Amino acid sequence: MLIDRERELAVLESALADSIQGTSRIVLIEGAVGCGKSELVETVAEHAAASGAVVLRAIGTAVERDLPLGVLGQLLAAAPAGALPDPAAAPDPSRIDVMQSLCAAVHRLAESAPVVICVDDLHHVDDLSCQYLLHLVRRTRAARVLLVFTESVHERRDDPVYRTELLRQRSFVRIRAGRLCPEGVGRLVAAELAASPADGRTPQAVDAGGGNPLLLRALVEEHRAGGRAPEPGGAFAQAVLACLHRCGPAARRLAEVLAVLGDLGSRELAVRLLRSTDAAVVRGAAALDAAGILHGYRFRHAVARQAVLDRMDPDDRTALHRRAAVLAHQDGAPSTAVAAQLLAVGTTDLPWAVTVLSTAAEQLLADGATHLAAACLELAYRGRADDGQRAQFRTMLAAISWRTNPSAAERALAGPLETLRAGRLGPARLGPLARLLTEQGRIDEAGQALEQLADGRAAERCGRPVGAFGRGADPLDGLSAF
Repeated sequence: MLIDRERELAVLESALADSIQGTSRIVLIEGAVGCGKSELVETVAEHAAASGAVVLRAIGTAVERDLPLGVLGQLLAAAPAGALPDPAAAPDPSRIDVMQSLCAAVHRLAESAPVVICVDDLHHVDDLSCQYLLHLVRRTRAARVLLVFTESVHERRDDPVYRTELLRQRSFVRIRAGRLCPEGVGRLVAAELAASPADGRTPQAVDAGGGNPLLLRALVEEHRAGGRAPEPGGAFAQAVLACLHRCGPAARRLAEVLAVLGDLGSRELAVRLLRSTDAAVVRGAAALDAAGILHGYRFRHAVARQAVLDRMDPDDRTALHRRAAVLAHQDGAPSTAVAAQLLAVGTTDLPWAVTVLSTAAEQLLADGATHLAAACLELAYRGRADDGQRAQFRTMLAAISWRTNPSAAERALAGPLETLRAGRLGPARLGPLARLLTEQGRIDEAGQALEQLADGRAAERCGRPVGAFGRGADPLDGLSAF
């Protein structure tokens, strides 16, 4: 079903009508991956066949890009038996007279019925097949022939000759198949779900699918299966991976880098992480944005980002996270963003990692993200921390656990209590530990901490009254005192 493609379809129908009347036409449909180029070709091919035309179709693929005459062979296989000669049988298929012979045969076939030649993904057509198609373009003007090509707007052939040759033809017209507008998205969702465009689903579909019909239909499929939102590994995630595969290796690698960067995603960081050029990154991001996968340099949906991460080689992903952490730290990125990269790596061998993780944990606690804060503290504890820092991290972890798992909180306090008994716990850490012990009903141990805190020199260095750590306070309050 074609949605929001009335103008494009009208151009194709006009070109078909002209070719049936004896005026050849050449149409190039450009667009991003998944935006309906093939659907337009399928529609005009069906209309042509219904009008009695001979329809020859072929698809260029990356894996057959180096197979000579691969696409031309597909076209010949769709022709009536014996109607067109096979250049592969000639001693030298690249000779101009062999091309002329095939062109003449196409013109003879067009005398009995209009001929419509459709080639999907022109950017993947092998060079020799492309030469035959260009010869046909040059020699076909007053014949009942329609040539329809599709091409990814962000992955064109390296050789510009064919494009120049197309532009020189008076019969040439170019169509741009872009993403669906919001109204088009609403119509597609309504048609697929038999629902009203205003039932609340359209905004979410626009945000997640970016107007890409392929991604939108995948979202609809998941909705039909009972899900209110895309799930990891579901139809939407698979559609994203399919789009990335067709975007080409450069755009696919950029998607991997941006998936690793997450909220740190930017042109500058991507250039440095890829060790690429600014122009290459801009070009790749434009392709992914046009496909509805990115918005700028961030993924439109978390499931799309996770699908890319899950598909990556684990060692490669870890190496990228590590480099991202280093670059982000050099740039002075927020500690929480750098910590996210360190958590993905799972190691703290970088000299500044413990400090970053500790700072991030405090910020995350202040923001109420206790789960992530605990993860930062656990990783920091395994890093290059001294005894005092380890006691600090364990006390903070115990305070976090106390809300949901008191037994785990008690286990987490084993290390800090050992440091307390040895008299090696810093004064700034005694108060929060005393408060937490009081909350747990461990009065004797809390008293020991308060006795150490009450020491005149410790109290002067701490700068806080002992009474501030009395019973009744939330154990998480004031953890930044560490």
